[in-house]
Amino acid sequence: MQDLTRASCGDVPAQIHRAAQLYKPLAEQKFDNPIERLQDLEQLELVSGRFRDRATFLAELALDPPESSQAISNEPPADDDYLILSTMHSAKGLEWQAVYVVNAADGAVPAHQATADREQLEEERRLFYVALTRAKTWLYVTFPLERPMRIRGNGCDLARVSRFITDDVRRVMSCRGAGNCCGGRDSARRSGTVF
Repeated sequence: MQDLTRASCGDVPAQIHRAAQLYKPLAEQKFDNPIERLQDLEQLELVSGRFRDRATFLAELALDPPESSQAISNEPPADDDYLILSTMHSAKGLEWQAVYVVNAADGAVPAHQATADREQLEEERRLFYVALTRAKTWLYVTFPLERPMRIRGNGCDLARVSRFITDDVRRVMSCRGAGNCCGGRDSARRSGTVF
């Protein structure tokens, strides 16, 4: 255990591997399903290779924990249709035939809290880029025309499409629906816009 506290901060997979070696006899002794638990650690070891240090890895793990192998009963057959809900954080490295990015409005994308800091704003832009590039064939980006008012509590305010969807981006997207990207705020106020 002392080795783990002194381990180089840059070799996260090796640290997890050493922790798993220490944990294996305990898991085999204490649990009915040690294989699944040890497989989870193997997956963590593989995923951890993307991170430069233990602190970054643990912070990302806390923000977006992976699915436990114990939670997956069976993989669905390849020909079954099913829906996968994912955060932008957990979409990194994955691809789907169709992707729907919802609520692409300023205040949500980028998050309101990130707009005051240039670095946080750039991180939000990178995250949005990740979301947009997960689609193999179809990409749908939606935003509401109205959003709840933050300051006064009750009522709604007009929403604006995310500042990341610039005029240049709009020119290469097909727009369906109503709203300020498709010709005016007065038409169909309750529906949102789909790019």
